[in-house]
Amino acid sequence: MLWQDVVLSLGGFFVAATQVPMLRAAEKPPLATSMPLVFILTAISISLFSLDLKLAALGCVIQGTLWAILAVTRLRATREAAHFSSPIVLAEQHSASLDRAA
Repeated sequence: MLWQDVVLSLGGFFVAATQVPMLRAAEKPPLATSMPLVFILTAISISLFSLDLKLAALGCVIQGTLWAILAVTRLRATREAAHFSSPIVLAEQHSASLDRAA
């Protein structure tokens, strides 16, 4: 095992651990941040694996996966917010509240 693999993997695992609070937070990073990172980390993972730095590649794969999860949750939240703020949904909610008041 190369010492570079150990150093890079420790850094990768540490960075992945720092992403956990973002996964638990209500507000997620913008897609313009998370999507490019997914692609960049995938390319870096492939490069590290081709250099036989398997642990470092694993650290990048974990980071990329966490950023992909953040992107998906942000996308879902954006779609839900768009759905609930559409004029049709707002009209249906208003109509339902009038029915309950009557």
